[in-house]
Amino acid sequence: MQPAQFDRRIAITGGIAEGKSTVMAMIREAGYPVQDADALARHVADQPDVRAEIAARLGLEADFTRDDLRRAVAQDPGARETLNALIHPRVRALLRASGPGFHEVPLLYEAGMEGDYDAVWVVMCGEAEQRRRLAARGMDPALMQVILAAQWPTSQKAQRANAVIRTDHPIESVREEVLARLRALSNAA
Repeated sequence: MQPAQFDRRIAITGGIAEGKSTVMAMIREAGYPVQDADALARHVADQPDVRAEIAARLGLEADFTRDDLRRAVAQDPGARETLNALIHPRVRALLRASGPGFHEVPLLYEAGMEGDYDAVWVVMCGEAEQRRRLAARGMDPALMQVILAAQWPTSQKAQRANAVIRTDHPIESVREEVLARLRALSNAA
């Protein structure tokens, strides 16, 4: 299905637990190049010099864990801004260097990165389903609220998107929608 030369950059975004990774897996299976900003952010944050800077700026021990970092960010909105200022520019540079393809960028709008892409697809399931999925993952309700408050509402993201993919339907209908959108891209190329 993939065109011989896919030269577009398409961002996949949405809120936490709305199905972005599922949609990205479908795109990957269809043969399109994919990149995950969260994976890049983890890679960046694991670099010794970046870890040291995070620890120093956020007052964490040098051997801090991801949970330590989550707690620090949940307790102090300024810590989130500091962390984002350290991580986002590095991730953005890596995404820009990765070339065409589909990039999963959960904080696309929050980080002001939408201009880096030819199109934006928003993946959404609705707030009630999103909260149900997070609870099923065992997420603490207080942490859930902090994370949701830090992200733009997905309905707001959807208003700015080129396409919206709903994931509150059976998985096969989600797959059919993704494949139809990919076919439309191939036909437009």
